[in-house]
Amino acid sequence: MQVEIGKWVKRNAPKDAALLTIDAGAIRYFGEHKTIDILGLNNHVLLFDRKLLRNIILQPDTLSEYMRSQGATYYVAFPGLLASVVSSSPFQRQFSPLAEFSSSNYTLTNAPQGSMVVYGLNR
Repeated sequence: MQVEIGKWVKRNAPKDAALLTIDAGAIRYFGEHKTIDILGLNNHVLLFDRKLLRNIILQPDTLSEYMRSQGATYYVAFPGLLASVVSSSPFQRQFSPLAEFSSSNYTLTNAPQGSMVVYGLNR
C-alpha cells in the first residue's frame, strides 16, 4: 500500500512538494519527495516533543500550521486510526482527500491500518 502511495506521489505531486506521514519508509523511497515522518523517525524535534506530536496528530489546526511551517501540502494518514479527527469539521475544512489506498491482506484481522488516504492541505 505504501509503495503505491509513493508512486502516486511521484506521479501527481509537484517536484517541490513536501508531505507529512506517520509511515515514511516506502512512501519516501518511491515518492522521491521531501517526506516528514511525524512520529519523529526522521525529525528529532517531534521525536522529543511528544506534546507537539500529539497536538499535530489530534488537532487539525496544529497539523495545518505545522505543515505550513514545513512547506508541506500533503498529509498521508490511516483514517481508521484517526476517525474522530478526519471526520471533524475543522479537519474537513482544512483538508481534502485526494487518493485512497487499501490492502485487503494488510493484516490477519480487519485492522484500521488497512487503508491510507492522501489529503491535500487546502489553501
